[in-house]
Amino acid sequence: MELSARQRKIRDKQQQASAAAKADPATYTTHNPFRTQERNFKSRAPPPDFSRVFDFNDIERNAPDVRKEIVEVELAHDIGQLCSFFGQEDRSRRKAYLVKSVPGLVVIPNPFTPDAQRTLIRECLCTWSRPPNTSNLDTHYKIPTQGIWNLFEREWNGTVSPTDNEYLVGLKAHNPVPNGNGYVDDFTSKPPPPPSSTIPQLPPHQLIRKLRWVTLGYQYHWTTKTYHLEKGQLPMPDLVRDISRAIVTSCEGVGMTVTDTVDAPPHPSAPKTWHYTNPHPEKAPYTPQAGVINYYQMRDSLMAHVDKSEAWMGGALVSISLGNTAIFLMGGKTRDTPPIAMYLRSGDTVVMTGEARDCFHGVPRILEDTCPEYLLTDESDWQIIRDYIRHSRINLNVRQVFP
Repeated sequence: MELSARQRKIRDKQQQASAAAKADPATYTTHNPFRTQERNFKSRAPPPDFSRVFDFNDIERNAPDVRKEIVEVELAHDIGQLCSFFGQEDRSRRKAYLVKSVPGLVVIPNPFTPDAQRTLIRECLCTWSRPPNTSNLDTHYKIPTQGIWNLFEREWNGTVSPTDNEYLVGLKAHNPVPNGNGYVDDFTSKPPPPPSSTIPQLPPHQLIRKLRWVTLGYQYHWTTKTYHLEKGQLPMPDLVRDISRAIVTSCEGVGMTVTDTVDAPPHPSAPKTWHYTNPHPEKAPYTPQAGVINYYQMRDSLMAHVDKSEAWMGGALVSISLGNTAIFLMGGKTRDTPPIAMYLRSGDTVVMTGEARDCFHGVPRILEDTCPEYLLTDESDWQIIRDYIRHSRINLNVRQVFP
């Protein structure tokens, strides 16, 4: 809807006031360095400062001081040779990057073919989002057996309409439960919040945009940050197991020795030397036991956090980006460590090992109109997914819960 002249004037005045406040250092006196960077990248007016964002897809594009922080390494294996799913390509997929100030972080620029990415997106939306896997929508809605995406697809192709009984997903009864006062440790399952009495029923095309996360394997409740171990482990999808194991195996032996230089000194708390090795060489190199799929719409963000709910933190965390580009912040063990910012484009893969597992990280911004063209094709069986991913980002991350 086009704004009237009066509305535009009010909007411009509000944006000017917002920009003036953001330009005033006093506005941020109570903010820690991580929060300051979150505010920078979430800002719409004025636009964010992208000058020091790490770009691992075009190293020469980086600012000189950023380039000095980046270390190029060769993976132990070509990922495409470890798992056929990545697809056949002429290029070698053994290149990865480390960051001097973040020991344990490995960034692998997109190792997937376009077809492989499309398959992952389809599985994340159509298959892995179904019950019995838990989603954020389970708190309030009676999710149908075939899942929300299936219902959305039926609405999209006209096989279900607003006059049909199954068009609207039913709401769960609101039965408030009193809060207890007992002590609960980090590894005890906490009950999910009760259904809200104010959540509305929504048509499928609106409800699918409310999907924020789905859990795989050991069911993890994103809101309470706990695993529901009493429910046991659902089978991890074979595809997730195979690709995450190949990614971690390829990182075996990767590392660096950081030397103090005037140009790019390491962070004071960073160890001078680190290398990733399998913590249990007598076992499989990696046993994927749980995963979370995050679904981002264009205004969504994920604030600073540490993934520390696993009973064993020695295993690598694998994170795969799909769809629109994200700004990813990677900090230190407290929010007082200034984070680095990096672009994560579709297919880019991050592996967090060792020290990096204990570091704060987050996603303050999804960048508009950055979905690659190969995900926006017109094949008839892809159009509904194309229309979704054009304005979305999906993140698939995988963890090992127990040694």
